[in-house]
Amino acid sequence: MENKNTVPEDYTGIITYQNFINSYTETWFSPTYKAYTIDKNTLEQLTKRLDNYTIEMYIGTWCPDCQNEIPKLYKLLHLAGYNMQGLKTIALDKNKESKQGYEKNKNINFVPTIIFLDKNKEEINRIVETPKENLEKDILKIISGEKYTPNNKL
Repeated sequence: MENKNTVPEDYTGIITYQNFINSYTETWFSPTYKAYTIDKNTLEQLTKRLDNYTIEMYIGTWCPDCQNEIPKLYKLLHLAGYNMQGLKTIALDKNKESKQGYEKNKNINFVPTIIFLDKNKEEINRIVETPKENLEKDILKIISGEKYTPNNKL
């Protein structure tokens, strides 16, 4: 790619915030990012705990659920002061695959799939397709160890 911040529509692999705002994805990313209102009380609780986790997010830039949820998650993480080095976003094709095989052995059947990992890189839980309440409340349940069953979990 000539400009590493832009991605073609058929791109699979690691994708960053800069990719989202500097590519064709900006048309859906930026408006949703700006419009999302975050529950400040829940955000405050997340801010204290989120950096204890790494996050793997499997998405399809072509997917309506991803176009709705991914900008919201980025805004939430930015406002929480999350160390973005702990976030890995992987773009998949419509078969839920990447050319690099990042999704192998991850049980990715729906996108977005947002996986929360502890310091030992063990999966704690995941959000699948859409949150049950909203992103911040679902994430708080996951990282607080509360019972949480994702949508569409197989």
